Amino acid sequence: MKEAAKAIGERFGTAVLLKGGHLKRKQLVDILWHRGEFFTFSHPRFSSSFHGTGCILSSAIATYLAKQIPLEEAVEKAIRFLQKEFSSKRFF
Repeated sequence: MKEAAKAIGERFGTAVLLKGGHLKRKQLVDILWHRGEFFTFSHPRFSSSFHGTGCILSSAIATYLAKQIPLEEAVEKAIRFLQKEFSSKRFF
């Protein structure tokens, strides 16, 4: 994942967030490549399968960025937001 994130980021000159949701693991790892550095975000898989979590995640990241929160922190906060919202069972 790190090699892919770096290759994409260098090719297009942008930050890259690769989600680990399609890996068959209970503990997921998302990788952010930004300004030549890797940031790793580890979190548990949801107990049920949901479609659209990536859309919610990207919207949450954009919201935090609009609040002038640095990208690495915005990603971390967005992941925590998603975990909190889905664990609250509001989406069931």
